[in-house]
Parts: sequence; structure tokens; C-alpha cells
Amino acid sequence: MAALKAPQIAKKEGFWDHFNRVFRGHSEPHGAFESTNGSGGPRCSAREEGGPLGIATLCMPYDWCVTPRSKNCTAKIAAPRSRVGKAEASLCLRIGQSFCFEKVAEGIWEGLVGRRVFQIKEAPDSTLFRCVHDGEEALDDSKGPGAFDRQEAALRKFFRLDVPFAKMVQKEYSLQRQLKAFLVPWWRLRHRWGLPRGTGLRVLGIDPVECLFCFICSANNNIPRITLMVRRLRERFGLPLAKATPSRPSGDFLGNPHLTWHAFPSVASLAAASVEDLTQLGLGYRARLVNGSAIRLMELGGPSFLDRLRCQQQETQGPPYEGLRKAREALLEFPGVGRKVAECVALYGLGFSAAWPIDTHLMQHSMEDKDFHSFLVSSSEIHKTPEATAVLKHFRRNQLSPLLHDAIQQFNQRKYGPFAGWAQALLFIGAIRKSKVQQKARGSFGKPKKEPEPHVA
Repeated sequence: MAALKAPQIAKKEGFWDHFNRVFRGHSEPHGAFESTNGSGGPRCSAREEGGPLGIATLCMPYDWCVTPRSKNCTAKIAAPRSRVGKAEASLCLRIGQSFCFEKVAEGIWEGLVGRRVFQIKEAPDSTLFRCVHDGEEALDDSKGPGAFDRQEAALRKFFRLDVPFAKMVQKEYSLQRQLKAFLVPWWRLRHRWGLPRGTGLRVLGIDPVECLFCFICSANNNIPRITLMVRRLRERFGLPLAKATPSRPSGDFLGNPHLTWHAFPSVASLAAASVEDLTQLGLGYRARLVNGSAIRLMELGGPSFLDRLRCQQQETQGPPYEGLRKAREALLEFPGVGRKVAECVALYGLGFSAAWPIDTHLMQHSMEDKDFHSFLVSSSEIHKTPEATAVLKHFRRNQLSPLLHDAIQQFNQRKYGPFAGWAQALLFIGAIRKSKVQQKARGSFGKPKKEPEPHVA
């Protein structure tokens, strides 16, 4: 299906009609999104229960219902009456955001959120989850429904289901700007590079300490190897949580852990570890960086220092995104934290949704973006400053200098607004899939080439 051009869309149908047709495959009255439940809050969706598992619908905070559940139940992660879509594990958990989830069977992931072990399963029209271990003890009926509510809230926070993505777009942009700067690139990515309609991609909300040290391990690395390093760190320095049960048939989803899990190490344990011990875990030169960053973080007050950085996203004084700039500068003081790692920690760990991490995939995307190229040329001609000239020179040489990094980030923040990081996540997937399609096409003329895992840095 050929992508529609923005001017044709604006003439033939309203914005939200087009939004629903593109992202959800159907039309929905705009008024339904704004209706309330009679108490001043938005309307709550109808309960959806079925089968022996007591499946219930989990939506946005302004649009969800919860029913009591027993120990052997699952819950659906979806938002059927919102314009956000479900959290799709195959998109969220394997693109280098979190390294504490592993695929244990077809369509089933198991991993950590804090000290809880979750299983997440993709169904044809929904995503199911189950907490198989809560804290240090397995779930039991004595904890009552309140325990499930807390587990549910933790997973909602992890997938950041509190971000009303579509409503944010409607609020921040005019119709013309939405069509030109937001919908058109997303439309093309979804169809040209195989992203499914109504994708459940989310920008995850990860514990800041875990996020910092995982991305320090990501330097010049790929996702499977980073996941292995993080697993070894947990097993060596983390608190034991859950042991794997005896082997069961493939695809089992009966509420038992498939893997043995340890909590992510504390900052104090990483600071006390020797570089030799960390090197033996396969971290290589990153062992010194992990240990040095842990010592530095302890000197600054431990995890509370990262919490203070996270609070800076609420700053309203100064230039736009001033809180993000301050947080990035503070993170760059840690050993092993460069510009890209700092942006990742700001986006996933500290909640700065305007952060724009850049790797080789996103750099190539910028090289092919005619709008960005025109932006650089016009800026150098208008301002005629040494900085503008240097940025254009580095761009033409395909060199990611700090000035060019600033230019790419500022351009995309102006284009996509305060939630630019969400657009970056989808562009990143599109760039990876584009690269794989091109590699496959090149390999079809000769011996097929093995597709490498995407690099995180």
C-alpha cells in the first residue's frame, strides 16, 4: 500500500480520523476519548474477563479497570479504548532498552522489574503478564489483592503506560505540524520496513542504577553479549531471588520461573568489587569503568544522586530542555559515560523523554534526512559562525562530533517536541530493519550473509 501524502490527508479527512485509520486500523469518534466517568476523570473501559485465567484489561490510568484475581491468574496489558496501543514485548524487550529480560520460549519473556520476576507472553491480540516471584518470597494467597495491584503498578511503570502518547501529540502540535513532522515519517517506517500497524513499542522506564551500569557495559557491544554481562553481574553480586523449576514443555506459562534470577547488584557491592573480579565476568576494559562509576556514585550520595537528577525534568526555568542538559553534564562525569550512554540513561533511567541517543543507525538516518541537511545548510548560511561551519563540515564527512550531536538532537527536539525520545525509538527500529533488508538484498546476489545483532553503541 502506498503511503498517502500529507496534503491529501488534510483535505480528505480529519486528523484523528487519519490517526485512527493508520495506527489502529479503524475510525473512532473523537468524543469517546474525552468522555468522563461522571467523577471528573476520563471514562473507564468495560471489564473484559474470560476463561479460567480470569483475564482482565489493563489500560491507561485514565482508562482501566481492575478485578480481584487469584494466584494463578494472568492480566492483559492493553489499552483498547485509548490511542496508545498495547505494550508489545517483541518490540520493547529486544532492542537494547532493557538487558534484564530473556526469551525463554516462543512468545514468552522472563525478567526483572526491580526485585520482581515477571513472565510476559504475547497473545494474538494482547500481551499477558504474570509475577512469578515478588521480592524474596514467591507469591501466595495470603498477600491478597493488594500485592497484585502493586505488581501491576510496577509493570505499568516499567512500560510507561502512564504516557498518553497520542493525547500528547494532539496537545503539543497543530494539525499541520503533526502531519508534516510526525505522522508521515512514522507512516513510511511502518509500511516500508515492516513495522506492524498499531505497534506496541514503548520507551521503558528502568531503575536509574541498573540503567547506568547496563549502558556502561554497552560500549562497543551487542545486545546478546550485554545481556550476558549483566546476567553475570547479577549472579555474582546480586541478591538471590528465584530458582529455576525443573524443565517443562516448551511454551509453558504455568507461573513458574524458567531461569534462576538474582537482583541487580547494589551500588555499594559494585564499588567494593575488585577490578579483577569484574574482569573475570567477561567485562574486559569495562570492569574498570563499572567499578570507577560505582565509587564515584557512592561519593555523590549513592542512588539518591540519580533521583535528584530525575527531579530536574520538572524544571521550568531557563531555556527549553535545560534540565536534560544539566543531567547529561552530570552523567558525563562518570567513567565510561559518553554522550550516547548519557542520553540513554537520561531517556530510559531518568525519564527525560526529549533525550535523543545517537548511534550509527541514527547517524545514518540523519545523513539521509533531506530536511536535516537543509537545516544545516541554511543555519551555516544564516549564522555564518565557526560552529555552524564546523557542524556542516563534520556532517559532510560523516563524523559525529559533539557539535553535530547537538545539532541532530536540537533538530529532532524541534521536530518531535518534548517526547522526541519516543520517536527516536521507532526510528531506531526502522533503521535496524532497513539495514537488515539492505543486507539481505546484497546477500541475495551471492552467498547469504548472516545478519549481525544490532550494536547498542
